[in-house]
Amino acid sequence: MKPTDRIWCVAIAIVIAGTACQGAGEPAQNPAVGGEPTAALPSPGRSSPGSPVARPSASPRAWQTVPITDVRTGAAFQFTDFADRVVIVESMATWCPPCREQQLQAQLALRRVDAGSVVYVSLDVDPRESPETLRAYAERNRFDWTFAVGTPELLRLLSEDLGDVVLAPPATPVVVIGTDGSITSTELGIKSSDRLVALAKAHGA
Repeated sequence: MKPTDRIWCVAIAIVIAGTACQGAGEPAQNPAVGGEPTAALPSPGRSSPGSPVARPSASPRAWQTVPITDVRTGAAFQFTDFADRVVIVESMATWCPPCREQQLQAQLALRRVDAGSVVYVSLDVDPRESPETLRAYAERNRFDWTFAVGTPELLRLLSEDLGDVVLAPPATPVVVIGTDGSITSTELGIKSSDRLVALAKAHGA
């Protein structure tokens, strides 16, 4: 399946699942992370939608070493370049309203953490979108952190490691890479600025 087709299939599945689950009750509160809703941690392995997964420190995952380009500066980078900082990776697309809401929360959160301790990357997972489109989107909204378009290789490796839901922008998937090398795939849905700050601090910021 092409990455573009996979994105749409997953996005549709998320919408259907979300509709079916409405009214099913409130998620459990996690007092360890600012009281934000979260699900119980499953056993290590491929993550299921909506389940935060923390993986212990280990060798970098394959997707962390794939070069991508900052659309604003034109500089190439890979996630392993930021080994001494917390890296928050948000899957997004410019056509996705929940993504913009998540980014507004990120904008608030980044004002509350040490700029030298956290790298926030908005990763466009729609391969149809060009770097120019993404750069214009970031500038129009005055978002000043790193934006990059995911390459087909990166998107494939991400979905193989973390599940296809990471390619569904409306689900606002967020992955946190800790300073110890741990990888946490968070619960789905928009994370508040408080939640993002708590995640950053819990992972070494």
